[in-house]
Amino acid sequence: MADLDVRWAAFAATWIRLDTPNGTLEVHPTDQPVPFEGSGGRARLDQPVVVLTAWNPHGRRADPAANEARQRLLISELDAAGRRWWPAVGIAQDGHWWEDSVAVPGLGRSEGRRIGRRWRQEAVFEWNPVEATLAIVACASSRVSVSWASARPVTE
Repeated sequence: MADLDVRWAAFAATWIRLDTPNGTLEVHPTDQPVPFEGSGGRARLDQPVVVLTAWNPHGRRADPAANEARQRLLISELDAAGRRWWPAVGIAQDGHWWEDSVAVPGLGRSEGRRIGRRWRQEAVFEWNPVEATLAIVACASSRVSVSWASARPVTE
């Protein structure tokens, strides 16, 4: 249980970079809500966005080639289901851990949990730009941890 608690604390410090049709955004957990002002443009950002990955099953570092292959299969699965998705990256606060991901707008929490479980993930993220929250949603249990979130455009 201690290992899971350590990983869960790491999830809570993770920030997410999303490449939306409106531009790149960074979503960070915060101590207070920061309303997201950028819901206009080509991407609908008025609904929750679930962030999924197929990298590093069960939180164990896997070979990069295996991670990339698994991620391509996850994307193929989303494409076959007709799901709209955007490239994303989950990044540890200290920058020493990152995982390629996909952000799926409008995907329900239970469906995100199901897909995460299929790809042997411990959790998925759910960013709600309307409520300014970032949730960590366990894939194999009912555990959910919600924090306030801020999202800002990346101008590089």
